Amino acid sequence: MHTCLMLRTKDNRKLLTQENNLPLIKEYANTFKTEILLVRIPTEDEPKILELKKLAPAICNPDYKPKFKFEVVKKLLPLTKSRQLILKHASKIQTYIREKLLKQNPLSLKELKEKYADLKLTDACLCNHFTLVRRQLRAEGWSSKKTAAGTYVLEKSDEPNSHNATRNTNVGEERGSLQTTASPQTKRANSPSSN
Repeated sequence: MHTCLMLRTKDNRKLLTQENNLPLIKEYANTFKTEILLVRIPTEDEPKILELKKLAPAICNPDYKPKFKFEVVKKLLPLTKSRQLILKHASKIQTYIREKLLKQNPLSLKELKEKYADLKLTDACLCNHFTLVRRQLRAEGWSSKKTAAGTYVLEKSDEPNSHNATRNTNVGEERGSLQTTASPQTKRANSPSSN
């Protein structure tokens, strides 16, 4: 048995290449949604393992469909996270945000990005966690104050949901400014007493 890489393309073609080609084909695999697996193949199928020079033309040739037996050792790409793992990370991030804010310490998006850099989350994902926790805390009677770009600190609010009331008023005012106002004549013509 021989160990090598197997590429499984979107059209379900399977191609073999040498293990040392992995760093060179990762970008291709991510761009073209190609699966890369570490496989074991029988010794008689070793000639079907392509060098990098021969791999590119083989990928481009839709008629190249070699037959070989294989046993999957490990899936290398794409890396997929299980839903359970994603939820675990989300809970961990939100707990950290909540605890940090409840201590009334400032917290920034930059700090979150640095702390959870190993998870390779987008800014939008971290912003969503940050916003969700701030909303939950607002419902509990806290208000968040922006101290710098992407940085917030909690303050005890005088009345529950006061920030929501202010926010809704502002949204309504913004919407109202976009609407045209009716003239007094139009208002009178449309009122029930004028009919």
